[in-house]
Amino acid sequence: MWKIEPQAADLERKAWLGLQQEAVNEILQHAAPGCGIVKDDKGKPHLAPFTADISISHSGPLATVYVSEAGPCGVDLEMIGDKVLRIERKFCSEAESESLDRVAHREALHLIWGAKEALYKLYGRKEVDFRTQLFIEPFEPAESGHLFGRTILPGLQDRFRLGYRFWDGYCLVWTEV
Repeated sequence: MWKIEPQAADLERKAWLGLQQEAVNEILQHAAPGCGIVKDDKGKPHLAPFTADISISHSGPLATVYVSEAGPCGVDLEMIGDKVLRIERKFCSEAESESLDRVAHREALHLIWGAKEALYKLYGRKEVDFRTQLFIEPFEPAESGHLFGRTILPGLQDRFRLGYRFWDGYCLVWTEV
């Protein structure tokens, strides 16, 4: 995890994205010196010159990189906010929405969103319907823990274990390979 420290409070979007890329490069210099990121024909990033898989996420001033030599991986980092409440119907199936903890509804939605984003990144292709092709099994939200997701995608119909952690207003979710 790397914190992006902008020099000016009113950075334009392009400058902010440049700082995020700089943070990812800093992480890679420490985790995998001499490596770079290349994208395949589907746009999924890989670590070169090695065959390791890589997943990248950023939210607010934080960026994270997940490197896996064991196979495809996915990670998602989200700042906790209310937007997820407004878009629930776009990514949750009816069964997922009905199974949610109503006390910790916003946090549970962030876990579902983050888990589906991590599975999407693991899959590495574009055309994915989060409501009908990615499913998160019922869970009890906690500060950290595990949950399970299923994919019903061309070439990837499987069940995955994902780890997660909440801290300082963020939710981090990753696939366990």
